[in-house]
Amino acid sequence: MLPHLIAFCLVIGATLSAGFEAQAADDLIGAVWEVHMQVPGTGKFRKRCLVRCTTDGKVFLNAKEVGTHTNTSSETVDVNITNAPRFNGVIKARKVARNGKLWTGQYTFANGTKKAIRLILLKD
Repeated sequence: MLPHLIAFCLVIGATLSAGFEAQAADDLIGAVWEVHMQVPGTGKFRKRCLVRCTTDGKVFLNAKEVGTHTNTSSETVDVNITNAPRFNGVIKARKVARNGKLWTGQYTFANGTKKAIRLILLKD
């Protein structure tokens, strides 16, 4: 259950610009996710950021709450980013690896743009 929640947070962080990271020294407790977004026209994914997801459904970037996440099943998660103006939108992701460390999905931005994402669990 916790890996799904963490994956949700990672997806949110993926949409945010590069250089933002969830710092290990912050006061937040939760899973740390590395967010990768697909580079248009290449099929390759690039690391965009780190995010932290808490067990109470909150998503943080640089210790700032940027959204929420909800496990829709044991295999899927929805992330709603509402406090990152350029990156507000909804992420829908599905667990790929049995161990819960890799999730893939789609980020639909508030303006309708869609991007493929990957979430990688770094710390639970």
